[in-house]
Amino acid sequence: MVAVCQDHLESTGAISTEVDTLLAYAVLVRVYAEFEQMIETIIGEKRSSIETVAYRERFNAVIRAGGRGVQYHRLADRLKEFGDEYRDAFHTRATESIENKRSITSYGNIMTHRRDVAHRDVPTITFRDVKDFYETGHIVLDLFRETLLSIDPAQIPDSA
Repeated sequence: MVAVCQDHLESTGAISTEVDTLLAYAVLVRVYAEFEQMIETIIGEKRSSIETVAYRERFNAVIRAGGRGVQYHRLADRLKEFGDEYRDAFHTRATESIENKRSITSYGNIMTHRRDVAHRDVPTITFRDVKDFYETGHIVLDLFRETLLSIDPAQIPDSA
């Protein structure tokens, strides 16, 4: 989707026009939805890797207790439900390099600007900004996945 939009803007000469901005708004909403789906896919991947029914039920209870939301701090909260060490590992991975720190900022920009678009607070943003945020923000989801998949089912707390 991102590549098609970029090709359109370039081929029509619409970069830095109102069309660019409107396209950026639409893509922000789609990217946010895609990130939501990716988080659920990652959770489903972990759930399906747990062979013991009792551990799977504990996993489901802990995931529910962690709440919903796609913001960085919400992802960390979900991991914290499994133990502080998982939240801490996620945060350490996310802050161990400049690239990863940049990904947190980009990821947050997607969340903030999408909220602004949804509530009619028209942000000043271009398609290129959204594309950069999208490409860099994916790192946060990769780190969430790595951390969630590292959780030993036998270590899942009995109650949330």
